[in-house]
Amino acid sequence: MILTSGYLRASAKTNNLNEKAKQERVRKRNEALNKKKGRYDIFLSNNFLGGEELFALVRLFNESGYSVYTDWQDEKTNQPDITADAARKLKTGMNRCKGLLYMTAESKAASGWCPWELGYFDGASRGRCCVFPILKEPQVSFEGEGYLGIYSYLGYNLQDTLGNWDFWVHKPCGERVMLSKWLAHEQPLWEKTMRI
Repeated sequence: MILTSGYLRASAKTNNLNEKAKQERVRKRNEALNKKKGRYDIFLSNNFLGGEELFALVRLFNESGYSVYTDWQDEKTNQPDITADAARKLKTGMNRCKGLLYMTAESKAASGWCPWELGYFDGASRGRCCVFPILKEPQVSFEGEGYLGIYSYLGYNLQDTLGNWDFWVHKPCGERVMLSKWLAHEQPLWEKTMRI
């Protein structure tokens, strides 16, 4: 499934992520995962999601075992100003990550830093980038417009028959691979998505 802003709001409400103490727990758990692994799994390229919804999303990633770099780690990059210093700090942050998720609220490309981050990381990581749609209405699949259409996209799907959920990277052709395998391998083994 493609995550929706409503799903993240509901998750934030259920987990009381409007409370600073709960948000701090999410930060600490994320940092502990990063320290354990020695490197962030994901650089979250985001220009629209903030506050409680962002904490709910980081919490979902952490529950699946992924550490996430967001611009809250560095106040200098959490600014709309485009400067050489901010670009250098973003490069440093991105170089500490295995993959980049380009968040979008629509099928169209975002403005601001996000396209620059995608271009830099795509070149630096040999393609370990995908589009991460957060939509208003639930959808089963996603098709990006323009350059977003050349990338795979991230969904949140059942991992097994026990009801465990995880993040999956989907190709438009209907193949998918679990995010952990996509991050770990140069050429992950893709599986066909079952259509119901």
